Amino acid sequence: MRGWVGCNCGVEFYVYKQEDIADHLRECGYGVPCEGCFLGFDSRPGLAQHLKLNNGCRTCHRHFSTENGLRQHEQVHLPRTVECFKCNEKFISFSAMILHLEQEICWQDPNHELEHAAATCFQWRRFVERSSRIELLNGVVDGNPFYCERCYRTFPFLSALFQHATFSNQCDASIDDGALAKLVRWLELVIEYGYVSKR
Repeated sequence: MRGWVGCNCGVEFYVYKQEDIADHLRECGYGVPCEGCFLGFDSRPGLAQHLKLNNGCRTCHRHFSTENGLRQHEQVHLPRTVECFKCNEKFISFSAMILHLEQEICWQDPNHELEHAAATCFQWRRFVERSSRIELLNGVVDGNPFYCERCYRTFPFLSALFQHATFSNQCDASIDDGALAKLVRWLELVIEYGYVSKR
């Protein structure tokens, strides 16, 4: 966008690029810029409406093509409060920490201890497909061995099951109670403290 623009502060200026509008609004204080697309608005409610209509993040103003894309992005702004069982790194969610372990970033897991631990948890029937349990106990992870007991959706990884239970709007599953809460505690015992089940 190039051309002359007038501002509520009474100044007219030539815009070489869209960012010039946002820069001017920050300086003069007579408007509120969107840091995602650099458009200017007369008020904060105007900016809020713009962000809502354009799937814009309220924290950084980045725009997304879908509401789901925005929801996924908003997780990056959450505080990192979940500490890894193996290292001191912190994550925004339990599922993100489990993904970190699955990717073998801070420890090597050639025998699929996470999956084995899930299959040895006494509540395993409530999140491990019965037909997959023996494979998990033998260190083989194939297909979608995990499922949500609330909506019966299946998952290839524990991290995907935990992400579903934490962030899904279509299912009331939770990692704060029930079988998944027990699995969380069990994984902590097995991974952090080295507890090995004889099951």
